Amino acid sequence: MALRRPLLALSAPQNAGGSAVPDLKIDLEMTRRTWEILAATALALAIAATGGGALWLKQRQQHLDAELARALDYYESPRAAALLHQGAHGEVTSADGDRTTPLLVACYRGDQPLIEYLLAHGANPNRSSDGLSPLRAAVISGRRAVVARLLAAGAAVNGTDGQGSTALMLAAHLGRRDLLELLLTAGAEVDAQDADGGTALLEACGRASSIAFLDQEILRGDTHTPQQAPWLRAALDPGTIERLLRAGADVNAVDRNGETALTSAAIHGAKALPAVKLLVARGARVNVRTRDGFTPILLAQGPVPLPASDPARPLVDFLRRAGAVK
Repeated sequence: MALRRPLLALSAPQNAGGSAVPDLKIDLEMTRRTWEILAATALALAIAATGGGALWLKQRQQHLDAELARALDYYESPRAAALLHQGAHGEVTSADGDRTTPLLVACYRGDQPLIEYLLAHGANPNRSSDGLSPLRAAVISGRRAVVARLLAAGAAVNGTDGQGSTALMLAAHLGRRDLLELLLTAGAEVDAQDADGGTALLEACGRASSIAFLDQEILRGDTHTPQQAPWLRAALDPGTIERLLRAGADVNAVDRNGETALTSAAIHGAKALPAVKLLVARGARVNVRTRDGFTPILLAQGPVPLPASDPARPLVDFLRRAGAVK
Protein backbone atom coordinates (compact mmCIF):
# COMPACT_ATOMS: atom_id res chain seq x y z
CA MET A 1 0.00 0.00 0.00
CA ALA A 2 1.38 3.41 -0.97
CA LEU A 3 1.85 5.80 1.96
CA ARG A 4 -0.16 9.01 1.91
CA ARG A 5 1.67 12.29 2.28
CA PRO A 6 1.52 13.30 5.98
CA LEU A 7 -0.44 16.52 5.39
CA LEU A 8 -2.87 15.14 2.82
CA ALA A 9 -6.59 15.42 3.72
CA LEU A 10 -8.03 12.04 4.69
CA SER A 11 -11.02 12.55 2.43
CA ALA A 12 -9.13 13.54 -0.72
CA PRO A 13 -11.23 13.29 -3.90
CA GLN A 14 -10.55 10.65 -6.57
CA ASN A 15 -9.48 11.29 -10.18
CA ALA A 16 -10.63 9.35 -13.21
CA GLY A 17 -8.02 6.65 -12.58
CA GLY A 18 -9.16 6.13 -9.02
CA SER A 19 -6.09 7.57 -7.31
CA ALA A 20 -6.21 10.31 -4.72
CA VAL A 21 -6.04 13.96 -5.82
CA PRO A 22 -4.50 16.14 -3.08
CA ASP A 23 -6.55 19.05 -1.83
CA LEU A 24 -3.75 21.59 -2.24
CA LYS A 25 -5.62 24.36 -0.36
CA ILE A 26 -6.01 22.23 2.76
CA ASP A 27 -2.47 20.86 2.30
CA LEU A 28 -0.88 24.31 2.18
CA GLU A 29 -2.95 25.66 5.06
CA MET A 30 -2.00 22.74 7.30
CA THR A 31 1.64 23.12 6.28
CA ARG A 32 1.56 26.82 7.16
CA ARG A 33 0.01 26.15 10.57
CA THR A 34 2.52 23.40 11.27
CA TRP A 35 5.46 25.69 10.51
CA GLU A 36 3.93 28.44 12.67
CA ILE A 37 3.66 26.06 15.60
CA LEU A 38 7.21 24.78 15.08
CA ALA A 39 8.58 28.31 14.79
CA ALA A 40 6.76 29.48 17.92
CA THR A 41 7.94 26.43 19.83
CA ALA A 42 11.51 26.95 18.73
CA LEU A 43 11.39 30.61 19.74
CA ALA A 44 9.95 29.79 23.15
CA LEU A 45 12.63 27.12 23.72
CA ALA A 46 15.37 29.51 22.69
CA ILE A 47 14.11 32.22 25.04
CA ALA A 48 13.68 29.76 27.89
CA ALA A 49 17.23 28.49 27.35
CA THR A 50 18.57 32.01 27.86
CA GLY A 51 16.55 32.47 31.06
CA GLY A 52 14.41 35.27 29.68
CA GLY A 53 11.23 33.34 28.98
CA ALA A 54 9.11 34.69 31.85
CA LEU A 55 10.13 38.29 31.19
CA TRP A 56 9.48 37.96 27.48
CA LEU A 57 6.03 36.46 28.04
CA LYS A 58 5.15 39.23 30.50
CA GLN A 59 6.26 41.94 28.08
CA ARG A 60 4.39 40.30 25.21
CA GLN A 61 1.21 40.15 27.29
CA GLN A 62 1.53 43.80 28.28
CA HIS A 63 2.02 44.75 24.64
CA LEU A 64 -1.04 42.77 23.50
CA ASP A 65 -3.20 44.26 26.25
CA ALA A 66 -2.07 47.81 25.45
CA GLU A 67 -2.75 47.29 21.77
CA LEU A 68 -6.20 45.87 22.54
CA ALA A 69 -7.07 48.91 24.65
CA ARG A 70 -5.93 51.15 21.80
CA ALA A 71 -7.94 49.20 19.24
CA LEU A 72 -11.08 49.50 21.36
CA ASP A 73 -10.52 53.21 21.91
CA TYR A 74 -10.26 53.73 18.14
CA TYR A 75 -13.18 51.48 17.15
CA GLU A 76 -10.86 49.06 15.31
CA SER A 77 -12.98 45.93 15.57
CA PRO A 78 -11.00 43.62 13.25
CA ARG A 79 -7.76 44.51 15.01
CA ALA A 80 -9.35 43.99 18.44
CA ALA A 81 -10.56 40.55 17.38
CA ALA A 82 -7.11 39.67 16.03
CA LEU A 83 -5.42 40.75 19.26
CA LEU A 84 -7.84 38.70 21.35
CA HIS A 85 -7.07 35.73 19.11
CA GLN A 86 -3.36 36.26 19.77
CA GLY A 87 -3.90 36.13 23.53
CA ALA A 88 -4.82 39.63 24.72
CA HIS A 89 -6.64 39.52 28.04
CA GLY A 90 -10.42 39.81 28.33
CA GLU A 91 -10.07 42.84 30.60
CA VAL A 92 -8.29 46.00 29.55
CA THR A 93 -7.54 49.49 30.81
CA SER A 94 -9.12 52.10 28.57
CA ALA A 95 -7.55 55.44 27.73
CA ASP A 96 -9.30 57.12 30.69
CA GLY A 97 -7.95 54.53 33.14
CA ASP A 98 -11.14 52.50 33.67
CA ARG A 99 -10.95 48.71 33.84
CA THR A 100 -13.44 47.28 31.40
CA THR A 101 -14.04 44.33 29.09
CA PRO A 102 -14.08 44.24 25.29
CA LEU A 103 -17.68 42.97 25.28
CA LEU A 104 -18.83 45.82 27.50
CA VAL A 105 -17.16 48.39 25.25
CA ALA A 106 -18.55 46.76 22.11
CA CYS A 107 -22.08 46.70 23.56
CA TYR A 108 -21.94 50.35 24.59
CA ARG A 109 -20.83 51.33 21.09
CA GLY A 110 -23.15 48.95 19.25
CA ASP A 111 -20.27 47.18 17.51
CA GLN A 112 -22.19 44.14 16.23
CA PRO A 113 -19.29 42.37 14.43
CA LEU A 114 -17.08 42.50 17.51
CA ILE A 115 -19.99 41.47 19.75
CA GLU A 116 -20.61 38.42 17.57
CA TYR A 117 -16.92 37.51 17.56
CA LEU A 118 -16.66 37.82 21.34
CA LEU A 119 -19.80 35.82 22.06
CA ALA A 120 -18.74 33.13 19.59
CA HIS A 121 -15.42 32.86 21.43
CA GLY A 122 -16.88 32.47 24.89
CA ALA A 123 -17.26 36.02 26.23
CA ASN A 124 -19.48 36.08 29.31
CA PRO A 125 -22.53 38.33 28.68
CA ASN A 126 -22.94 38.74 32.45
CA ARG A 127 -19.41 39.82 33.31
CA SER A 128 -19.52 43.29 34.87
CA SER A 129 -16.93 45.99 35.33
CA ASP A 130 -17.49 48.28 38.33
CA GLY A 131 -21.12 47.14 38.42
CA LEU A 132 -21.73 47.92 34.75
CA SER A 133 -22.75 44.86 32.73
CA PRO A 134 -22.85 44.59 28.92
CA LEU A 135 -26.66 44.63 29.10
CA ARG A 136 -26.74 47.82 31.17
CA ALA A 137 -24.19 49.41 28.83
CA ALA A 138 -26.36 48.59 25.82
CA VAL A 139 -29.44 50.05 27.54
CA ILE A 140 -27.61 53.24 28.48
CA SER A 141 -26.54 53.81 24.88
CA GLY A 142 -29.96 52.80 23.54
CA ARG A 143 -28.80 49.83 21.43
CA ARG A 144 -31.97 47.83 20.85
CA ALA A 145 -30.36 45.22 18.60
CA VAL A 146 -27.55 44.70 21.10
CA VAL A 147 -29.99 44.34 24.00
CA ALA A 148 -31.89 41.69 22.04
CA ARG A 149 -28.65 39.86 21.15
CA LEU A 150 -27.42 39.83 24.74
CA LEU A 151 -30.73 38.51 26.03
CA ALA A 152 -30.61 35.75 23.41
CA ALA A 153 -27.05 34.96 24.55
CA GLY A 154 -28.14 34.49 28.14
CA ALA A 155 -27.68 37.91 29.72
CA ALA A 156 -29.41 38.01 33.11
CA VAL A 157 -32.43 40.24 32.54
CA ASN A 158 -32.78 40.85 36.29
CA GLY A 159 -29.08 41.21 36.96
CA THR A 160 -28.16 44.12 39.22
CA ASP A 161 -25.23 46.39 39.85
CA GLY A 162 -23.77 47.06 43.29
CA GLN A 163 -26.74 49.25 44.16
CA GLY A 164 -29.40 46.79 43.07
CA SER A 165 -30.35 48.70 39.94
CA THR A 166 -31.62 46.66 36.99
CA ALA A 167 -31.61 47.20 33.24
CA LEU A 168 -35.37 47.75 33.40
CA MET A 169 -34.87 50.66 35.80
CA LEU A 170 -32.41 52.26 33.39
CA ALA A 171 -34.72 51.80 30.41
CA ALA A 172 -37.59 53.27 32.42
CA HIS A 173 -35.54 56.29 33.50
CA LEU A 174 -34.55 56.94 29.89
CA GLY A 175 -38.09 56.48 28.62
CA ARG A 176 -37.00 53.83 26.11
CA ARG A 177 -40.25 51.98 25.51
CA ASP A 178 -38.67 49.72 22.89
CA LEU A 179 -36.03 48.51 25.35
CA LEU A 180 -38.62 48.31 28.12
CA GLU A 181 -40.73 45.98 25.97
CA LEU A 182 -37.76 43.71 25.23
CA LEU A 183 -36.84 43.45 28.89
CA LEU A 184 -40.39 42.85 30.11
CA THR A 185 -40.92 40.18 27.46
CA ALA A 186 -37.68 38.53 28.62
CA GLY A 187 -39.01 38.33 32.17
CA ALA A 188 -37.82 41.51 33.86
CA GLU A 189 -39.33 41.97 37.33
CA VAL A 190 -41.41 45.12 37.13
CA ASP A 191 -41.37 45.87 40.87
CA ALA A 192 -37.78 44.87 41.64
CA GLN A 193 -36.25 47.32 44.12
CA ASP A 194 -32.75 48.72 44.30
CA ALA A 195 -30.80 49.27 47.50
CA ASP A 196 -32.80 52.44 48.24
CA GLY A 197 -36.17 50.85 47.53
CA GLY A 198 -36.55 52.44 44.12
CA THR A 199 -38.48 50.69 41.34
CA ALA A 200 -38.66 51.04 37.57
CA LEU A 201 -41.82 53.13 37.93
CA LEU A 202 -40.12 55.57 40.29
CA GLU A 203 -37.23 55.83 37.82
CA ALA A 204 -39.64 56.51 34.98
CA CYS A 205 -41.10 59.33 37.05
CA GLY A 206 -37.72 60.94 37.71
CA ARG A 207 -36.92 59.90 41.26
CA ALA A 208 -34.84 62.65 42.87
CA SER A 209 -31.89 60.36 43.66
CA SER A 210 -31.66 59.05 40.08
CA ILE A 211 -29.47 61.79 38.67
CA ALA A 212 -26.86 61.46 41.40
CA PHE A 213 -27.00 57.68 41.08
CA LEU A 214 -26.50 57.68 37.32
CA ASP A 215 -23.73 60.25 37.55
CA GLN A 216 -21.80 58.11 40.00
CA GLU A 217 -22.52 54.65 38.63
CA ILE A 218 -22.46 55.16 34.89
CA LEU A 219 -20.15 58.08 34.30
CA ARG A 220 -17.87 57.02 37.18
CA GLY A 221 -16.25 60.34 37.89
CA ASP A 222 -16.71 62.15 34.58
CA THR A 223 -18.19 65.64 34.81
CA HIS A 224 -21.36 65.95 32.74
CA THR A 225 -24.53 67.97 33.04
CA PRO A 226 -27.97 66.70 32.00
CA GLN A 227 -27.64 68.85 28.88
CA GLN A 228 -24.34 67.16 27.91
CA ALA A 229 -25.45 63.64 28.83
CA PRO A 230 -29.08 62.85 27.94
CA TRP A 231 -29.18 59.76 30.16
CA LEU A 232 -29.07 62.05 33.23
CA ARG A 233 -32.50 63.47 32.35
CA ALA A 234 -35.58 61.64 33.47
CA ALA A 235 -37.81 61.16 30.45
CA LEU A 236 -41.14 61.32 32.34
CA ASP A 237 -42.58 59.55 29.31
CA PRO A 238 -46.29 58.77 29.83
CA GLY A 239 -46.03 55.81 27.46
CA THR A 240 -43.29 54.25 29.56
CA ILE A 241 -45.24 54.87 32.76
CA GLU A 242 -48.41 53.41 31.27
CA ARG A 243 -46.54 50.30 30.06
CA LEU A 244 -45.08 49.68 33.51
CA LEU A 245 -48.50 50.06 35.10
CA ARG A 246 -49.98 47.59 32.60
CA ALA A 247 -47.21 45.18 33.56
CA GLY A 248 -48.39 45.39 37.17
CA ALA A 249 -46.14 48.06 38.66
CA ASP A 250 -47.25 49.26 42.10
CA VAL A 251 -48.33 52.87 41.60
CA ASN A 252 -47.87 53.60 45.32
CA ALA A 253 -44.54 51.85 45.89
CA VAL A 254 -42.39 53.80 48.37
CA ASP A 255 -38.61 53.99 48.52
CA ARG A 256 -36.53 54.52 51.65
CA ASN A 257 -36.86 58.29 51.39
CA GLY A 258 -40.62 58.03 51.29
CA GLU A 259 -40.73 58.93 47.61
CA THR A 260 -43.47 57.55 45.39
CA ALA A 261 -43.97 57.78 41.66
CA LEU A 262 -46.24 60.80 42.21
CA THR A 263 -43.84 62.73 44.45
CA SER A 264 -41.02 61.90 42.06
CA ALA A 265 -42.93 63.29 39.10
CA ALA A 266 -44.41 66.34 40.86
CA ILE A 267 -41.03 67.84 41.65
CA HIS A 268 -40.33 68.21 37.92
CA GLY A 269 -43.00 70.87 37.60
CA ALA A 270 -44.97 71.73 34.47
CA LYS A 271 -43.54 69.00 32.23
CA ALA A 272 -44.76 66.36 34.66
CA LEU A 273 -48.47 67.10 34.18
CA PRO A 274 -49.21 64.25 31.70
CA ALA A 275 -47.40 61.74 33.94
CA VAL A 276 -49.15 63.03 37.07
CA LYS A 277 -52.57 62.77 35.42
CA LEU A 278 -51.84 59.15 34.47
CA LEU A 279 -50.63 58.25 37.96
CA VAL A 280 -53.64 59.83 39.67
CA ALA A 281 -56.00 58.06 37.29
CA ARG A 282 -54.34 54.77 38.29
CA GLY A 283 -54.86 55.39 42.00
CA ALA A 284 -51.75 57.24 43.16
CA ARG A 285 -52.22 58.73 46.66
CA VAL A 286 -52.23 62.51 46.24
CA ASN A 287 -51.51 63.36 49.89
CA VAL A 288 -48.64 60.96 50.51
CA ARG A 289 -45.68 62.50 52.36
CA THR A 290 -41.99 61.84 51.84
CA ARG A 291 -39.75 61.14 54.81
CA ASP A 292 -39.00 64.88 54.92
CA GLY A 293 -42.69 65.73 55.02
CA PHE A 294 -43.18 66.90 51.43
CA THR A 295 -46.46 66.22 49.63
CA PRO A 296 -46.88 66.15 45.83
CA ILE A 297 -48.52 69.57 45.75
CA LEU A 298 -45.83 71.13 47.93
CA LEU A 299 -43.14 69.65 45.69
CA ALA A 300 -44.92 71.02 42.62
CA GLN A 301 -45.41 74.59 43.81
CA GLY A 302 -42.86 75.19 46.52
CA PRO A 303 -43.49 76.91 49.86
CA VAL A 304 -45.58 79.80 48.47
CA PRO A 305 -48.61 79.89 46.14
CA LEU A 306 -47.74 80.20 42.46
CA PRO A 307 -48.96 83.10 40.32
CA ALA A 308 -51.43 82.24 37.58
CA SER A 309 -48.75 82.81 34.95
CA ASP A 310 -46.35 80.23 36.39
CA PRO A 311 -45.84 77.25 34.05
CA ALA A 312 -46.36 74.84 36.97
CA ARG A 313 -49.72 76.34 37.93
CA PRO A 314 -51.80 73.86 35.83
CA LEU A 315 -50.07 70.99 37.64
CA VAL A 316 -50.83 72.48 41.05
CA ASP A 317 -54.43 73.17 40.09
CA PHE A 318 -54.86 69.59 38.87
CA LEU A 319 -53.49 68.16 42.11
CA ARG A 320 -55.77 70.41 44.14
CA ARG A 321 -58.82 69.29 42.16
CA ALA A 322 -57.72 65.69 42.78
CA GLY A 323 -57.88 66.37 46.52
CA ALA A 324 -54.29 67.27 47.30
CA VAL A 325 -53.53 69.50 50.26
CA LYS A 326 -50.31 70.82 51.66
